[in-house]
Amino acid sequence: MALIAMGCGNSNPGSEQSSANSEPTEFSELQLNVKGMTCEGCENAIIRSLDRLDGVYSSDASHEDELVTIKYDHDVVNLEQITEAITKTGYTVEGEIDN
Repeated sequence: MALIAMGCGNSNPGSEQSSANSEPTEFSELQLNVKGMTCEGCENAIIRSLDRLDGVYSSDASHEDELVTIKYDHDVVNLEQITEAITKTGYTVEGEIDN
């Protein structure tokens, strides 16, 4: 019998994950201020949600900094789709961080 843990309390060493897609030579990087994360389980839930999107090559989330960083192919996925994936997970995107 397999158990699947989701949400808070689900810790996974290292919060950065990359999707199986090969990374393009040029990609866009986006940092979003995301409210509602309280633990590594929250970070992992957001990362899993983003990694399911075609065109997302890596994502990293920090509940301490309230920050999500996404590397993506802007020809495949856009800010609206990324924001929707995060909000469907139950968190609030407050805006983009200027680099």
